[in-house]
Amino acid sequence: MGLVREYPGNLLGSGRALIDPANAWIWLGIAASTGLMIAVDDKLYEETVKLGDRLGIQQEGKSMVVGRFPLPGLDRDARIFAFPANTGAALYFLGDGWLHIGVMGGFFGYGAIASDCRALQTGWDLGEGMLVEGTISLAIKLSTGREGPCRRDTPTGKWRPFPNPAAYLKDTCNYDAMPSGHLATAMCTVTVIAENYPEKWWIRPLGYSLLVPLMFQMVNNGVHWWSDYPLGLFIGYTVGKTVTARHHKAVPAKSGWVPEVMPVVFADAQGAALTWRF
Repeated sequence: MGLVREYPGNLLGSGRALIDPANAWIWLGIAASTGLMIAVDDKLYEETVKLGDRLGIQQEGKSMVVGRFPLPGLDRDARIFAFPANTGAALYFLGDGWLHIGVMGGFFGYGAIASDCRALQTGWDLGEGMLVEGTISLAIKLSTGREGPCRRDTPTGKWRPFPNPAAYLKDTCNYDAMPSGHLATAMCTVTVIAENYPEKWWIRPLGYSLLVPLMFQMVNNGVHWWSDYPLGLFIGYTVGKTVTARHHKAVPAKSGWVPEVMPVVFADAQGAALTWRF
C-alpha cells in the first residue's frame, strides 16, 4: 500500500522536475540530438544490424518461456517469464522489467535478513521509480505513436499519435518506439542505487556501461531507433532522482541550546545521535 500511497506525489514531483525551466538546456539538447538522429535513423538502424551480424549477435532473441496464457480479445499471448536463450535475448534482458523487479527484490531480501534500512529503502525507491517511470513512458508512447523499425512503413517510421488502445495492445511495435521504456527503467534503476549508495563510486560507471549493449540490441532487433534514447535516458534519470530526493531532504542548521536527536542506522546496529549547535 505504501507504493500506492507515495505514487501520486512521486508522479507529480517527477512531472514537475521534467518540465522545470532549469532544465531548458537539457531539453534543447534532447530535441537537437533526437532531431539529428531521426534524420538518419534508417542508416543508423542498418549499420547497427550489420555490426550485429559481424559480432554474431542475433537480431531475434530466443527465450525459454515459463507460463503462457492468451489475452482475451487479442491475437497474442502473455508470458509470465522468459529466460534468455541466446546472446541477443541476453542483451535485451538488461532492460527487462523482470530483471529490475529481481534487483528490487534482492534489496528487499537483503534488507530484511540483515536488518539493513538503507537496502530496504533502496528496494522501495526502485519500486516507486518503476511505477512512475512506466506511467510517464507509456503516456508519451501513446501520445507519439511512433512506429519501430520492425514494422516501418517509411524509412524512419510513421508517427500515429493517440492510437486506439486495442490496436496498440495488439501490435505494440506499430506505436511504442518513442521513448524507450526499457532504457528509462534501466536508467532509473542505476540512478536510484547510486543515489542511495553515494560512497560506491563504481555504481554509475558500471550501470552506464551496461546501458550501451542494451541500447545496441534494442536497435539491432528492430524494437527501437537510436533517436528514441535521449528522452528515455532523461525520464529514467529524473524519476530516479525524484523518488530518492523525497527522503534525502536537507535539514537547515539551527542554533540553540536544545539538542537535536537524530536516529543513526548502521548495517548491524541502530542508535541515536545528540547534536548541539552554537
